[in-house]
Amino acid sequence: MKKQLFIILLLISLKSFACTCAIKKLSEWQKYELENSKCIFIGEVIEVNDSNLTFKIKVTESLDGGDSIGNIYIGKNWKYCSPYIQDNGKWIVYGNMEDGFLRLNMCGISRSFDYPIVNPLPPSPELYE
Repeated sequence: MKKQLFIILLLISLKSFACTCAIKKLSEWQKYELENSKCIFIGEVIEVNDSNLTFKIKVTESLDGGDSIGNIYIGKNWKYCSPYIQDNGKWIVYGNMEDGFLRLNMCGISRSFDYPIVNPLPPSPELYE
């Protein structure tokens, strides 16, 4: 019984640390996102499917010239660390393609225009230098 309890506590504690993102300055986050993203654009989420954790997002403005206006990506909400798209609306996206799906970067700065603080940056003033 003690062994089972230990395993359960270990699994719970690992999950609690799984999404801890390193604290960085905003400028460092921006640089990292620009260097490590194939898809950088402003888009309109046009459909969200909660049953299979997918969403469709239409490119309205390419920020790096690599995404065609009007292109529709099918994204996947991986349930950890990534920004989670749950409603239609306008987003700024930094991501990559993985297994045929658009994936927003974990601990990234992709944000909804309607709810930009859902995945807030840490509130430390030195981060914004």
